[in-house]
Amino acid sequence: MNIILGLLLVLIAFQPKFDNTIANQTQSYLEYISSGNDVSENYWALNEVFQSTCSNSSSVIRIILNSDVREAKPYFTKIPCGSTSKDSELNKLLRIKEIAVTKGLFELSIYYLLYEQDLEKKIVFSKIYLERWGEDFNPNELNLFNSFLNEKELGMDLINSIDSEFIYNSVFFSNKFHFYFPTDYHQNLANKWIEEYKSSYQEKNLVSSIQLVNIVSVIYELDRYPQIKIFLDDILTDVNYPISLERTRLFNAANYSLFVIGRYDESLRLQREHLIPLYQYL
Repeated sequence: MNIILGLLLVLIAFQPKFDNTIANQTQSYLEYISSGNDVSENYWALNEVFQSTCSNSSSVIRIILNSDVREAKPYFTKIPCGSTSKDSELNKLLRIKEIAVTKGLFELSIYYLLYEQDLEKKIVFSKIYLERWGEDFNPNELNLFNSFLNEKELGMDLINSIDSEFIYNSVFFSNKFHFYFPTDYHQNLANKWIEEYKSSYQEKNLVSSIQLVNIVSVIYELDRYPQIKIFLDDILTDVNYPISLERTRLFNAANYSLFVIGRYDESLRLQREHLIPLYQYL
C-alpha cells in the first residue's frame, strides 16, 4: 500500500513539470515556425505535442490560438483531435499532409509518404504535391521522394545525399529503417553521428534533440549499449524533443541499454523519474 501511494505521489508531482515543459515547447515551436527556421521539424513537433495532449488538456491549442503565428492555427482548429485512438492517428497524419502541401515542406512530404499506409492516398498526395512544388526539387530530392513513394530501397549515393536529421528520425520511427538503410551502413551512420556530436558545439534546440534521438536509436539497433553512457546526461536533461510516445521510445532504449551493461541503479532511476511518469501522463 505504501509503495502504491508513493508512486501516486511521484506521478502527481510530475504533472506540473510536464505541463510546463509542453507549454514551453509549444511556444518555442511556434517561434521557430514564425522565424522560418527548421519549419518542417517544428511543425512536426507542434503536431506531436498537440496530439499527445489534446484528449486530456487544452493547453497546447490555447497557446496556438493566442499566438501571433496565424498561419499555424487552421491546421489545429479545422482538423480536430479525434474521438478514438484510430481517429487521432488519422488526424495527426492528415495535419502533416495539409501542412506539407500548403507550405511545400519537403521533409514533411517524406514523413507523410513513410507513414501513410494507403497507396492510393500516397499517389494522390504525390500528384498534388509535385504539381505545386516539384519544380523546386533538385535531382536528389526528386529521387528520394519517388523512392519513398514507391517503397524502393535507397542506394548509397541517395542515402549519402540526405542532410536532414528529421528524415532519418522519420525513417527510424516508421519501422522501415532496415529496409531503406542497408545493415552494413548502420555502423557508418553511428560512427559518423557520434563523432559529429562529440566534436561540435551543440546548440540546444529541436534539431540537436532529433540528432541525439537518432544516435541513441542507431546504437541501440547495433547493440552498442555501453555507448549510451556518453549521451545519458543529454537524454535526461533534454527539453526540446516533443512530449510524445516517440519520447518514451528514447527512454526505453536508454533504459534497456543501462540494464544490459549492469547500470541497474541508473536504469531504475530513469524508469522512476522519467519513463513511468511520462507513460502515465500520456
